[in-house]
Formats: sequence, C-alpha cells, structure tokens
Amino acid sequence: MRKQSVYQLLALSVLFLSIVAVPELSAQTTPAPADQFHVVIRYLKVEPGMGEDFKKNMVVWKDVWQQRLDKGEIRYWRLFKRTFPSGANSEYDYITVTAYNDLANLEMHDSYGISDWAKGVSKENAAILENSNKTRKIVNREVLRFNGTTEGGKPGKYLRVSGAEVKPGKFKEYRAALEKSNPIASEAVKSGKINNRSSWVRVGSNSADVSDLVVVFDHATLKDALAEMNFEAEHKKVYPADDIEAYWANMRTLRDIVWSEVWERVDGTK
Repeated sequence: MRKQSVYQLLALSVLFLSIVAVPELSAQTTPAPADQFHVVIRYLKVEPGMGEDFKKNMVVWKDVWQQRLDKGEIRYWRLFKRTFPSGANSEYDYITVTAYNDLANLEMHDSYGISDWAKGVSKENAAILENSNKTRKIVNREVLRFNGTTEGGKPGKYLRVSGAEVKPGKFKEYRAALEKSNPIASEAVKSGKINNRSSWVRVGSNSADVSDLVVVFDHATLKDALAEMNFEAEHKKVYPADDIEAYWANMRTLRDIVWSEVWERVDGTK
C-alpha cells in the first residue's frame, strides 16, 4: 500500500497496534508460527456505474479460484470491501487476497491471460471474465510473506489493517517485539477483545512510499473494529513485571504506524 496520512481510526489505537500486529489478511485456518506462505494482494477500483457488474464478475472469479484451490494451486482466495476510509475519491474500493504455499504457482498464474483463466468455464462466464477490465481497474498489487499469528485466533468479519514503517537498523529488534507480543494477543483473543492478530512482511521491491510490515486484527463486528483497543490488563497478566509505559516508549523508537484502514470480508473460497 502507498504511504498515506494517519487516519482518525489510527489515533484510537496507535499504541497497541505498534506491536501487537494483512491470518488471512486472514487465513482460513490458523497456521503455526513456523508456517510459511505468501499472499498476493490486489487493490481494485470499481469503474463508475459498474457496481452490479463488478459483483457479478467477482462471483465468477470466485468459482475460478475455487477450481484452482481444488487443484492445490492456491491456499485460499478472499474478497474484501474497503469500509474506512471510503468514498468516490478513494484510490480503491475492494481488495482481493490470494494465498500461495508454492511461489511456482504464483509465477504460473502471473503469466496467464484471460483465455487461460476462462478454460473450463461456461461461455457466459468466460464472457464475464473477458469484461473484467470494464468493471474495475487494478490500481496496485503487492506480495507479502506471512510472519505469524495468534494462538487460538479465528477469522473475523472485519479487519483492521495497518502499515508499520520500521526505523533504520531496527527491523530485527521490532520483529522480536512482535514475537514477545504474541501471548498478549492470545489473551486478548481469550477475553473476546479481538478474533485474531497477524503480521506480514513485504517482499520484493520496497521504498519510502510503502510500509515494511502489515499488521492485521480480525474483529467480529464493525463496532469492535472501530473501538479503541486497550490491552493493558492482558499485558499485566502476561508480563506482570513490565514497566508498561517504558515498554511502549521503547516501541516508538522502533517503528512508525503510517496508515490504517478497515476492511469487510465479502466472499471467498471454501
């Protein structure tokens, strides 16, 4: 994602988001921390007046990706709607997330044209696929590597997604802080404050215009996704000897949270 100003949503939760980190961005099941896979994220802007056609188009793409899942070529495919910020001037409206266990399959799919994707579908659906570019445009695409999730976590209806820009030379230290935060997040899952928490590392090209990591919280409701998150009780339970203020002060020396938004889960493969 492109770096952008920090929204009001971020002001509600900047402290905890800074360490308790796109799992699904979210995953269908909760993998072990050692599990390694990648996701391709596509940001879609619906063309004016094409909302209903776009939805029909996505139904067909879901079936196409389900076929790829059944063949073992992908791990899952998900469609999300950007809830906040949103509007006519937003850069994108929807997000697709395609997960791969094998980067060779990602490379294979990257070489496909519409005729390749249309194989095995009806003529009617093939025509819908061919009209994809008339219903939306892909404004950005990126690849992220799974970095870990919360024990006992589960997917939620709404995702609070944020980008962290790590200070120069602090990446290893910041990732260690994320690891330390796992038990805190697990306690937050148990207490019902969140459904899940995951973190993702950007791979491929990077620049000052994009964040190094993506941090995702799953929530059951929009209210939960927008509420201020306070995990001080969970922190004290897990690390009773911690000086919490000093802990967070140190975190601010490791990274900056540069953007934050809310996505709604719309559809996906089984």
